Formats: sequence, C-alpha cells, structure tokens
Amino acid sequence: MEKYKKFKMCSNCKQTYLATSEFFHKHNGRNDGFDPWCKNCKKEYHKTYYKLKKYKLTKAEYKNMLEEQDNRCAICGIKFGDIFSRYDYPHDYDPDIDHNHKTGKVRGIICLNCNRAIGRCKENPLILINAVKYLQEKRKKEVKNSLVILSRYKQT
Repeated sequence: MEKYKKFKMCSNCKQTYLATSEFFHKHNGRNDGFDPWCKNCKKEYHKTYYKLKKYKLTKAEYKNMLEEQDNRCAICGIKFGDIFSRYDYPHDYDPDIDHNHKTGKVRGIICLNCNRAIGRCKENPLILINAVKYLQEKRKKEVKNSLVILSRYKQT
C-alpha cells in the first residue's frame, strides 16, 4: 500500500505543495513540523529584508516608492512581475534598489536590466547620452537605407 502523502498550502503565496522538506523548511515548533511559508517565499522575503536593511529603508518607504512608480521600473517602465510571467513563475520579480555608489543614497527602484546598464556605464550620464545619440544616428541611417530599398523596389 502506497504511503499517504500530505499536502500543505503556503500561507504567503497560497500555492499547494507536498508537505516535505523539499518545499518547506523544518520548524519544530509547528504542529506539522514545517514553516508556514514555502522555501521560495521565504527566500524572497529574506532577499527583500536584507536589501531593505542594507539601504536603511523601511518596508513602508519601499512600498511607497513602488507605488509612486506605479509598480514599474523608473527607467524602462516594465511592470514588476511581468518579467517571469512568460515562464509561469509563481513569485513576482524582485525589483532592484538603485543607489548612488559614492553616497549610498537611494535614487529609485529599477529593473535588473536597467540597473546593469547604469552600472556598465559607470553611472556616467555623458556615456548614456552618447549611447542615445549613437542609437538615434544608426536608426536614421537604417530608415534612410530602408527608404532607398523601397523606392528601388517600387520602380521595378
């Protein structure tokens, strides 16, 4: 006879998992012996907790910043949570706290890609402005080339 397997719902994300140490941390003080949150939720909670502690932000300040930005990246505008939706990921994407590396002052909340772009440009606005100019020039040339090709095509 197959051993009966118990299921447990994570009290945070409301997903149901097998009640095993594969999905829940052990917690001797609880009746079922497992933490009420699944391992994924606990991991996300700790990531956020330590991030807030590192930048000396309260949970309320963090939530207020997200609300002011309509829960979107302050640079590209992607809605937080959309990044993993195509992978059917049950937990929301964790936004990055952007800060000045010299002063440590928090500037805003941005996505990982925008945070990396700023970092790769050494937080130098001139590099970013030159990158924008470069892209605009290349786009103009591409449009001109496309128009030339189209005009040749119409003539034949």
